[in-house]
Amino acid sequence: MKNAIVPCAVMIVAAHGFAQTLVSTTYQADNFPLVYQRVAADIWVDTQDYKVAQIAAGDLAADIERVRGIKPRVRSVGSGLARQSVFIGTLGRSATIDALVRDGKLNVDSIRGQWESFLIDVV
Repeated sequence: MKNAIVPCAVMIVAAHGFAQTLVSTTYQADNFPLVYQRVAADIWVDTQDYKVAQIAAGDLAADIERVRGIKPRVRSVGSGLARQSVFIGTLGRSATIDALVRDGKLNVDSIRGQWESFLIDVV
């Protein structure tokens, strides 16, 4: 069995800016809420991505459920996503992540070509 470690880009989509504090129990206007008013952000992952991306999406959903008591939906289709959605993907394996990079909406210079790297950004 061949082991592969792949560079992953994690991207958060929201209408608000990215706050410096990563976890908070109170909402502020510039926060990205993973759960707000008992509604969880959807987690999206491309079905063509590596299995590790699928695992990361499921693990994130389980972690959010353990902390907040609400499990986000893990989705693989773009239609019908919640207003706040988390996208998990690997450069070169996720068409949506690659499109955001190509369109200049996501700058991945800091992780391109790196192993076990990630990026959190709001677009």
